[in-house]
Amino acid sequence: MNTTAAAEAPGTDSLAFTSYPNQNTQLGHLPINRALPRRERRTVGPWCFLDRFGPLAFTAGSPMDVPPHPHIGLQTVSWLLEGEVLHTDSLGCEATVRPGGVNVMAAH
Repeated sequence: MNTTAAAEAPGTDSLAFTSYPNQNTQLGHLPINRALPRRERRTVGPWCFLDRFGPLAFTAGSPMDVPPHPHIGLQTVSWLLEGEVLHTDSLGCEATVRPGGVNVMAAH
């Protein structure tokens, strides 16, 4: 179920804000909550994803298992609140993201 609220901004017509519930989905074996993209907001995707995962615990013997997936023609921004993630892309580039850190990746 979604909710809509209207607001007035100075010098503009009224604006409508719509709230949609997150969708539960999977990225490989990783459960995520996806806020964007939405079928109802087609102008946002497929170039913009807003996902949340965790809190989750991983060990050396059982790391985060995300299968290879294309990022052709987009940029990703990962903002980590807690923990640590080592991101390795298909070219072998690695980046460690720590709490409060941001990882920006541009794919061509």
